[in-house]
Amino acid sequence: MPVSYTVVLSAILRTIAEPVRIDPGEGGMAWYGTPTELVLTNDEGRTFTEGLKALGLSLQSSILRRDWTYHVSGDFGQNPITREAFIKHSEMTQSEICASAPAHQAIAGKATICGTGKVVNVSFDNFNEDEEWHLTVEAEHDLFDPKQKQLIKFEIIYCFGYFTPRVEEAEYIKKGASIFLQGTLVSQDPISKRFIAQVMHHAEVKANVIGNVVWVE
Repeated sequence: MPVSYTVVLSAILRTIAEPVRIDPGEGGMAWYGTPTELVLTNDEGRTFTEGLKALGLSLQSSILRRDWTYHVSGDFGQNPITREAFIKHSEMTQSEICASAPAHQAIAGKATICGTGKVVNVSFDNFNEDEEWHLTVEAEHDLFDPKQKQLIKFEIIYCFGYFTPRVEEAEYIKKGASIFLQGTLVSQDPISKRFIAQVMHHAEVKANVIGNVVWVE
C-alpha cells in the first residue's frame, strides 16, 4: 500500500460546548463537532489552551457531553488556511474520565502523537542551555476533513532535542523523505500556528515494490 501520511493523536480533552451535528438530517450515524481544549506549554514552561474540534462519527446516544473530561484518540489534522485543529474519533476511541476539569499542569504537553510524515525542511541549531546541536524537522501530513469534505495537507514541527541522532545515523532524514515520528504534542508556534512535537522515537520508512504489491518498511 502507498505510504500514509496520517498522524494519530491521543489526548485528555475538556469539552467546552455542546456538540453540533455536521451532516444534515436526523437519525443514524453522523459526524458531530465538539469544541474542546488541548493543554500545551510555552517556551517559559507556562501552560495555555488551544482549541481542538473533536469530530466524532457516532450515534446521538454516544456524542460527547459539554463540560466533561475525556480521553480521545484518533486521526489529527489542522486546516492550513484557518489553522483550526481537529481530531477524528468514534465511540470506540473515546473514554469518559470525569466531570471535573483536570489541573492543566498535570496534562500539559503530554498528548501523544505518532505517524509518518513527509520531510519538508531539516535544520540544526545549538540555541539551548547546553549549546548542543539539536535537530528540528518540519514534516507534512494529510487527512480527509469530513467538515470541508476534502483532503488537507498541514505541517507539524518536530523537535528532537536530546533525542537528536548522530549525523551518520540521520542520513535518511532529508527533504522529501518519509519518516515515522512518535512523541508528545507540547506546544504551538505563535506565528505560524503550527503545532510543535517533542520527538521520542523515529525511524526510516521505505516502500518496496515486489510484483504488484507495495511493502512499507
